[in-house]
Amino acid sequence: MNLQGKRVLITGITGFIGSHLAERLVAEGAKVSAIGRGPVNELWKLNEARYEIDYYQKRHWDRQSLRRILRSARPEIIYHLAATGVIGSRLEVGEAVEFNVGATLALLQPLSQYEYERFVYVGTCYEYGHAPPPIREDAPLDPTNVYAASKAAATLFCQMYSRSHGWPVTIVRPFAVYGPRQNEKALIPQVILHALCGQDFEMTAGQQGRDWVYVDDVVEGIVRASCTDEAAGQTINLCTGEEHTVREVVGKVLDLMGNPGWVVAGARPYRPGEIWHLVGDNSRAKELLGWQPQVGLEEGLRRTIEWYTAEFQAGGFA
Repeated sequence: MNLQGKRVLITGITGFIGSHLAERLVAEGAKVSAIGRGPVNELWKLNEARYEIDYYQKRHWDRQSLRRILRSARPEIIYHLAATGVIGSRLEVGEAVEFNVGATLALLQPLSQYEYERFVYVGTCYEYGHAPPPIREDAPLDPTNVYAASKAAATLFCQMYSRSHGWPVTIVRPFAVYGPRQNEKALIPQVILHALCGQDFEMTAGQQGRDWVYVDDVVEGIVRASCTDEAAGQTINLCTGEEHTVREVVGKVLDLMGNPGWVVAGARPYRPGEIWHLVGDNSRAKELLGWQPQVGLEEGLRRTIEWYTAEFQAGGFA
């Protein structure tokens, strides 16, 4: 992989995975441009890397404004991570379609006018819904909520442009990503912050099985997917192939923190349409990208706890 001097464009740079990806690309020597809906001060997550990025703030991602950005940035590689509704279950259908589908199309459609090497669309494992594990990339899409359905719709457009027009589009589907900088409303940050505050953690019974993959491993997979010729036109899972229940992971976090609080399992109901087993098959990533996860669950949780603890002690979650 040689990204030195490559012109790349990232959407979703202020998000969890996007901020880690941007740092990695800057470190690789890429010329990074980014589009976001928030003000430039939201790039604080990127530390010193934020000074190396050309940032375009656009609250509304209409086709004309995105064309202007594409003309200015002239990206050779596009990483499309931006989405709405990633955290939380209350997402209006109209908002999901307008942004998760509409913004993807607004980025895709002008690309026939530009010479680019790869468009990487970052989907979600929730597009698979209740598919039986281990889930392969050819499993039928079976989304169970508005967010997953809108991401699946955007996936189908990406596949259509790739198959019908030969565009160099690659789709990656990360599974249960965790690590530093994740939204504090996500499960693992919630557990850590409750423990740091000495509060008990109320949760469901926690029998849902998930495939937990550390954010640095996901970034590595995304970068490889953008630079590997054989990945063009492919959909690729980024996962460990291992299942750990929500209850098990919550217990591991608290064990690593010295058990400063109690888990109140069963205090909250399961979500409607709960998916009980969401575990992937990463054979294609191994074969095409030479990728496999390097950070085990315990080590990943330890790194995550260290980051949130430092932020908490610095007053970052006041």
